Parts: sequence; structure tokens; C-alpha cells
Amino acid sequence: MRNVFVTPILCDHVIRAKVEQAGDAARRVNTNAEVVRLLQHPDVSKRFSSAGVEPQTTTPEAFGELIAREAATWGKVVKAANIRVE
Repeated sequence: MRNVFVTPILCDHVIRAKVEQAGDAARRVNTNAEVVRLLQHPDVSKRFSSAGVEPQTTTPEAFGELIAREAATWGKVVKAANIRVE
């Protein structure tokens, strides 16, 4: 598996993320800061709001922790229900 970093965007229980090949830490911080800045722009905020969406941003590290928690939680559900990919 390739190393990737993620710029997370959390929207009303739907997780969207910009995933790229891993780079240096400064680039990751700059990319995340730019996404946060864009989502706070009044025009962008208005577009999301008119669609009934309220974006929430976080850090790449916190997003990784969220994904790990979600994988553990839903992994148990999938196993208990014996869900299989068809």
C-alpha cells in the first residue's frame, strides 16, 4: 500500500477527503490549511449552506484517528453480521 496523506472534510456524517501521495509534513499542513481557508470563504460557505451541508474540517492526524475508530467500530458490525462483498 502506498503512503498517502489525507485532507479531511467532514460533512453531516458523510466523510469526504482529499487523498494524495504522502509528501513532507509542511506540504500536508499547507494543503490542509488551504482547504480550510477555501471552505471558510463566504461564497463557498453559502453554496454548502444552500445545499443543507455544514462542512467541518480537522487535521490530517485527527482524521486518521477518526478513520481508525470508525474502522474498528464498523469492522465489528460487519463481522457480527457476517457481511461479505459480492
